[in-house]
Amino acid sequence: MRRYATVKQIPIGIQDFKVIREGDKYFVDKSMLIGRILKSNDRGVYLYTRPRRFGKSVNLSMIDAFLNLEYKGNRWFDGLEISSHSEFDGYRNAFPVISIDFKDLNLGCRENFLASMGERIRRAYRPFSYLEGSEKTDRRDREIYASIAGSEAGEVDLENSLAMLSDMLRAHHGAPAVILVDEYDSPMQGAYGTEVQGDVTRFMRTLLSSALKGSGSLQLAVVTGVLQMAKESIFSGLNNLKVNNILSADFDEMYGFTEPEVRRICDEYGRPDKFEEAREWYDGYRFGNAEIYNPWSILSYADSGFRPAPYWANTSGNSIIADLLSRSDQETLDNLGLLGSGESFATGVKAHVTYSDLGDDAGAIYSMMAVSGYLKAVPEGALHRLSIPNAELYSVFADLVSRHAASDAVADGLRALAYAVSEGDQDSMCECIGSLLSRVVSSRVLDSEHAYQAFLVGALMHLSGRYEVKADYENGDGYYDIMLRRKRGSGPNIVIEIKRSAGRGAESLREAAEAALRQIKDKRYAHGLDGPTLAYGVAFHGKTPCIASERLDAPGSGLRGVSL
Repeated sequence: MRRYATVKQIPIGIQDFKVIREGDKYFVDKSMLIGRILKSNDRGVYLYTRPRRFGKSVNLSMIDAFLNLEYKGNRWFDGLEISSHSEFDGYRNAFPVISIDFKDLNLGCRENFLASMGERIRRAYRPFSYLEGSEKTDRRDREIYASIAGSEAGEVDLENSLAMLSDMLRAHHGAPAVILVDEYDSPMQGAYGTEVQGDVTRFMRTLLSSALKGSGSLQLAVVTGVLQMAKESIFSGLNNLKVNNILSADFDEMYGFTEPEVRRICDEYGRPDKFEEAREWYDGYRFGNAEIYNPWSILSYADSGFRPAPYWANTSGNSIIADLLSRSDQETLDNLGLLGSGESFATGVKAHVTYSDLGDDAGAIYSMMAVSGYLKAVPEGALHRLSIPNAELYSVFADLVSRHAASDAVADGLRALAYAVSEGDQDSMCECIGSLLSRVVSSRVLDSEHAYQAFLVGALMHLSGRYEVKADYENGDGYYDIMLRRKRGSGPNIVIEIKRSAGRGAESLREAAEAALRQIKDKRYAHGLDGPTLAYGVAFHGKTPCIASERLDAPGSGLRGVSL
């Protein structure tokens, strides 16, 4: 068995295939994605939609490394599966490659969007500055190139910039271009519901349709994103578009990790005993016919020494889902509550999105959550059965309950709990926690300390304006369950440790709560916090809580609980 310190470094946050391979970092071989594309149709436009952090950017970088003529003679693919397929050798580093990503554009207003888009296009142009002096290209194209590179181009030239660049590269090199587009849907997601939504959608439709329509200047294109926009919205006029989404059977193992790949990671890093825990926390996704693990979470899990935590759930949110939830009817919220209780139900799921129809489709929230990675969708006749994929995602649903509870009583209870926690009112804390658990959580879900942790994290999000709310992070001599670090105001910092009591009696609950409080102090979870800190040891048996607390800046503990 290998020791953890002797194996390859895990490339957390590194999306450049070249950096991963040159640095000899751990890489799960997905190179036959390239082979499958070339074998099926090397003149098409491929659209791959998967949830965030499922390997889309790394795969695009890998395709660039294989096809880009700039990288001739590289050794990055040595030992990878595609190197054993000589039929693809003729494609290797044979084409000029245009790469562009659309993440984090400035969408504040139309002018900001165009300025931000212009900068993103100039970034894509930089590797080809030699074209300005190429006599093989059209003179007028060279003039427009100079205006784009010099930040002087108008909107029309920007809209046609990728198509023109492809024409110039074909003229100069005598080989058609490859276009790689990452996060194509990010501008439309960011502009959804704002005054610039129409302008952004129109611009993106013109830019992508003009660049990706079949022509002699385009060898192939690969486009990635989270959402599949309806063809009439963005890819107007494209007859060569090959769409691959979470419901597609082909390429289903090329994004995310399969079970054998996860087993191999556990073995490589000396913890084969951790595979079942990895399955519980990060398995459960269904892409086509494949069972898939969350790759970001698996790598983060291994990198942290195989400590389970909601890694993917903490990376970012989804504003469209939040908007749909805020407008959901009681039936939809009841169904989401059913999912949060560990149940499933069958409904229609659409892989594509038409923004204009979102407000009129009560079931759109289910499709959005499935394609975004929050729900597992398994075919069942003409419908799909939805469920929460794994332990990690239950924490997301606790947050959803806290932010979008339909009942005024539940909303009031969440606010009361947040106030009681920040004020050190243990009696009210116990009352609020017990009431909320009875109202919104099924007993079947309360089968681990993590379930209670997820519930409390979601409930305490009401304090996120005054506090930074974090769970499962390292501090002091270990990993705390929940920490609320004060950002503003005069309230105390808060540290919470959770225990699940084996016994239902009052004494067992008290002992568990006091043990949790001792752990906070023994492990120094409050280390580095500035100002007064409230420490809570919270014990549960079923839906019954008991709390032990102490102000760490003024020793003297108190114990409060329910009457048992």
